[in-house]
Amino acid sequence: SPSRGLGDVYKRQKLRQAPASPPPPVVPPTLAAEQVLVECRMIKDGDMLTAPRIITISGRKAEIAIVAQEKVPGTKKPVETGIKLSILPVLEDGRVAFTGSCSVKERRPASSGKNIVSTAFVTREAFFSGVAAERDPVTFQLATNAKEGNPIEITLSFTMAPGLIGRVDPAD
Repeated sequence: SPSRGLGDVYKRQKLRQAPASPPPPVVPPTLAAEQVLVECRMIKDGDMLTAPRIITISGRKAEIAIVAQEKVPGTKKPVETGIKLSILPVLEDGRVAFTGSCSVKERRPASSGKNIVSTAFVTREAFFSGVAAERDPVTFQLATNAKEGNPIEITLSFTMAPGLIGRVDPAD
C-alpha cells in the first residue's frame, strides 16, 4: 500500500469515544483549587496536526492519544500510529512546573520484492520539563531528519482552572 504521512493519519483518525458520561462529579474545594487546563498545539509546515486539551489535577499525570490502527503484513495485530502526549503539571507559587513526553509514530514506505512484503514505522519522541506562567505559552520542537523537512512545533499553555471539572462542555 502507498506511504501515508502524518496528515493522512489525522484526516482519517478515529478518536476513542467515551461512553455516555454520567453527571458531572462533585469536586471537593481542595481539588477545585488545583485543577489545570493543559492545551497543546502541534504544527508542522504551517499545518495544524492536532490541538488537544485536557483538564487534570496538579500533581496528576494526564495523557492524550490521537491514534489510528495500521494493518501490517504477517500479523493480525495492528500497529498503533499517531501522536501521544503525557504531561504532569504541578502548581507552584502561581506558576506551573511541568514534565512530560511526546511521541509521533508514522508509517513509512514499504519495500516489496519477489516473495516478500514489508512495512516500516518511524517513531520520534521528546522528553521535556519546564516552568510556565498561566496562559504563557512555551514552545519546543520534535526533530525530524533532513528528508522529512521541518520539525513539529509543539506549544503548551496552562490555565489554572478552579472549579473547571464538571463545567466544561464535552464537545470542546
